[in-house]
Amino acid sequence: MEFALTFLGFVAALLGILLTYIWRANGKIQKSIMDSVREIMGAVKEVANMQKISTEMHKTSIEMHKQSIEMHKTSIEMQKAAMEILERIERGQERIAEMLLNQTKILERIEGKIK
Repeated sequence: MEFALTFLGFVAALLGILLTYIWRANGKIQKSIMDSVREIMGAVKEVANMQKISTEMHKTSIEMHKQSIEMHKTSIEMQKAAMEILERIERGQERIAEMLLNQTKILERIEGKIK
């Protein structure tokens, strides 16, 4: 009986040592897991910040594209206005050329009558 109690005490001591070792190892594993989770959360925050910056850059790019389109439309309108002015100048030059031609014909007739 004494032997049985001694054996039970010995087994209980071994079991206590074993459970303490497991408990400590589990604590180290949990600490390691928590450290890893913190690192992952930090990386997730960095990715979220980079995504936010990327989104802002995309919005800026879209805004610049819209402005570019507006500038292009304005440029086209200015070109059309310039073409209209050039066409008016051309018509004016044609009228002046006709007037000069008529004047030349009149002068030739007068000259022919004078001779």
